[in-house]
Amino acid sequence: VVTAVGSVSIGHAYSFTDAGIINSGKNIVYYRLQIIDNDGKSAYTKVIALKLKGNSQWNVNLLSNPVQDNLTVILSGATGNTKLFVYDISGKVIYTTSLQNINGQFTLPVVLQKGMYFLEAKNNNIRKTIRFIK
Repeated sequence: VVTAVGSVSIGHAYSFTDAGIINSGKNIVYYRLQIIDNDGKSAYTKVIALKLKGNSQWNVNLLSNPVQDNLTVILSGATGNTKLFVYDISGKVIYTTSLQNINGQFTLPVVLQKGMYFLEAKNNNIRKTIRFIK
């Protein structure tokens, strides 16, 4: 928590050091800030991905879990071809796509009923799986 200083008419730069990421073993961390004005009004910033130094691996994450309406994927550090699969709880593939040199945030055009699913991403012979709920 960083306490607000001053007023809207006088700008102020804020900073915060997240000591929790040091030696966390994570290659990428995601941040979204909640801004609370002195009058109690609040707003959220967009989610940003911070790639930590020394990371040469790619990563895949979901913007939210449980998923609300859309399956929004965040892919970072991927090179070459990345294959994405969505499986239902029985292991049936219900969506697949192949992406070439794509990184960033994007939404998969898949319609999901309520339930548990798995997102699998394959890149450079490395497979990563995320369990999620709709």
